[in-house]
Amino acid sequence: MILLVLALAFLAISTFFVYKTAKENGYNAILWAIVSFSTFVGVYLVLSITIVVVIAVGMSFFGWSNNTFASSEILIDLVVMLASGASVMLILRHVAKIKDEEYLTEELPPPPTF
Repeated sequence: MILLVLALAFLAISTFFVYKTAKENGYNAILWAIVSFSTFVGVYLVLSITIVVVIAVGMSFFGWSNNTFASSEILIDLVVMLASGASVMLILRHVAKIKDEEYLTEELPPPPTF
């Protein structure tokens, strides 16, 4: 339960920072905040479901213990949170780049005169 609260706090804070950084660097801030939020939730859900299916198949076909879910719950949560956080950090890294267009539109300084 505590890990879920930490994941939600990280989601809120990282979405805010993606919005702020995207706005400062000339990107569409709302779009990138939505992409960041959706990526975190999507990776979290897809990876969680994938791990649960793998464990269920292991329990069904390979005779794994019936308490495999209970014994590996914290490990699964940590792995899923780290993967989701890494995906959001990649988005934050992208929006932290300053667009090249800003440099191309500036006027060049006049040549030196001697």
